[in-house]
Amino acid sequence: MQGYSKILSERFPVRKTEKEKQVFISFLEEELQKMGYTPRVEETGRVKSRNIVVGNPEKAAVVLCAHYDTPARKWFGNLQIPVNVPVYLGYQLLNMLILLIPSLILYLLAWQVLGKTAVWIFLLSYLALLLMETMGVGNQQNRNQSSGLTALMEIAFLLPEKARTHVAFVFFDRGEMFTLGAKNYAKEHLQVQYTRLILQLDALGYGRELLLISRKGAQKCTGYQRVVRTLKKTECMNFHVSGNGLSICPGDYKCFQCGMILMACTHRPIAGLCIPYLQTSKDTQTDEKQVESIVKSVVQAVQSFGEGQENQVDEKRQVS
Repeated sequence: MQGYSKILSERFPVRKTEKEKQVFISFLEEELQKMGYTPRVEETGRVKSRNIVVGNPEKAAVVLCAHYDTPARKWFGNLQIPVNVPVYLGYQLLNMLILLIPSLILYLLAWQVLGKTAVWIFLLSYLALLLMETMGVGNQQNRNQSSGLTALMEIAFLLPEKARTHVAFVFFDRGEMFTLGAKNYAKEHLQVQYTRLILQLDALGYGRELLLISRKGAQKCTGYQRVVRTLKKTECMNFHVSGNGLSICPGDYKCFQCGMILMACTHRPIAGLCIPYLQTSKDTQTDEKQVESIVKSVVQAVQSFGEGQENQVDEKRQVS
């Protein structure tokens, strides 16, 4: 392990503005070149996204990805509850209702002066609060939030030369802005969107419950079972698998028909499997030994793939 978690937390803790992201991109390109790769930056979309691509995703047996941007600070954090749909929806609804309170207070004050026109004050203030949670001030603590990215960098370093021939890496931009980086990339790379097995590495540094969520297309790929069998053997982790239909988990993987996402969760009463502290000042811890175990498992999974296109849903299918 190269200690990328410490490097990112000390040198690149926030990667939200274009300037912050450009500084990190230069560092990432330099690191990948040291490893023997030839990274390239692909700019896509009306809202420009800069995705860093390594290898040939159209021909790779498996594509590993993570997003490198960091999120805005949320008023009440972002408790991820990926497999308990009712509790997740209730949590999101509660957050939205709480945000109504300051807007309602402002509306009542404005009503005394503006009358019915004050309804616009209410609507605009509420919209502003919602937008600030996505596009506001960058969260300063992102240790677990960045653990998927650092794991991807460690995997790229550890992969032997032979295994690199059938894997590709994509470091997505704007994962925290409606996954625009992945959406733009998928639109321009239909072969990847419809036929490649995609594994997104998400928050991996907190909690002993290792969760793999997969879309239906991924489950039809022959390479899917290889990934599942290998991840089950991850040291010190309890492994869980969930189909996409049984979960609510936003991420870059949803932009691809054969997408999967891997995350580490903790278990809480009522919520069940969840990832706490994201987008808050408490996101300061990452279990490095745990991340190392997951990295080793993913490396083993990649090595298990032979050269060729065995992961395709339909090898005769052509996407134009």
